[in-house]
Amino acid sequence: MAPPRCLIIGFLTWVLKIYTSKSIFVAEILIFALVVDFWWLVSGLGSMSSIAISYGENGPVFCGLKSDGSHLAECYGSNAAITYSTPTHLTFQGLTGGDGFVCGLLTDSNQPYCWGRSGFVQMGVPQPMNKGSEYLEISAGDNHVCGLRKPLTGNLRNTSLVDCWGYNMTSNYAFDGQIKSISAGSEFNCGLFAENRTVFCWGDERTSKVISLIPKNMR
Repeated sequence: MAPPRCLIIGFLTWVLKIYTSKSIFVAEILIFALVVDFWWLVSGLGSMSSIAISYGENGPVFCGLKSDGSHLAECYGSNAAITYSTPTHLTFQGLTGGDGFVCGLLTDSNQPYCWGRSGFVQMGVPQPMNKGSEYLEISAGDNHVCGLRKPLTGNLRNTSLVDCWGYNMTSNYAFDGQIKSISAGSEFNCGLFAENRTVFCWGDERTSKVISLIPKNMR
């Protein structure tokens, strides 16, 4: 679900007020704010992108991949557990944020790597991790993170695997059909099938009250 435009713009304005001394970063944020305002490129707070927003009782944090092509992450905000533990030597394909933590998809191993603080998601590479698993995309919910594995081959080429770690979610999930993308919510996840572009969701229906609201065969 896409966040309200005012939430993103309001958060970026808050960051600007705090980091006015960082001229380069401020310029980049201003450019991004204009892009968001006119083209609305952000698809959701939990979806993997070149930027991510973490939230929670310790305050919001904005993270983004540097614009110099290094694929290094920078984080700014009030949650010191995230800002002070942002990796300076790891490169990422994309970022996603949850409640008090941020995760990135490592460029070298294609595995998730998380930092910050969470009572449900292990920081670093989440465990248990199946040996040799590589992921196309990751997405964080409030207290969990999921990864869409790279497509299988042979007789299993029409099966998609999604691994999740965190509150009430740690498991390996198999779905019939090739999944194009995933996005995590509070205590649920949704996916988009590549062939027929239909949406499906799974997770804890008792608390999310979202899964049953998804229209059948929605495209």
